[in-house]
Amino acid sequence: MNLTFHKEALKDCLEEIKPIWFSHWQETEGYRDGLGFNPDYALYLEYERIGYFHLFTARHNDKLVGDCGMYVRASMHSQTKDAREDTIYLQPDYRKGGNGSKFLDFVENHLTHEMGVREITLDIKLSNARVGKLMERRGYRQRSIQYSKVFEETNHVFIVAKSAACA
Repeated sequence: MNLTFHKEALKDCLEEIKPIWFSHWQETEGYRDGLGFNPDYALYLEYERIGYFHLFTARHNDKLVGDCGMYVRASMHSQTKDAREDTIYLQPDYRKGGNGSKFLDFVENHLTHEMGVREITLDIKLSNARVGKLMERRGYRQRSIQYSKVFEETNHVFIVAKSAACA
């Protein structure tokens, strides 16, 4: 099944991408223990407007079947341009025939050759170990282990204390 890959403006396909993002959330974000799916689309659009968020899409016969959202910026530590993945997802029916690798080839080539990115960071959920193996075959290396903790919702007001140096 042949897919076509594109760099698209989120503002031009926002309604079309909402069900893709919801499917991605349902498949990969179960560890979030009841935190609901509630994207801030206006902030995504603002990030896109200022050049921070970039959207890559996968289509089959013009139908949107996947996406890869990337935040691109200069690293605060090295000042080299890096990209950090927000989402990367292909609908299950379109994951065959090397489509995932072809999509990543497109994204990597655009980021590195068109945008000057030198480092790409992807988050792979532990529940998705097969994707981690794919990334390792592509030359990615596990550099950290990320932990997450979800707190019960409370009505507490948090007070931030000022340090003497800030007063």
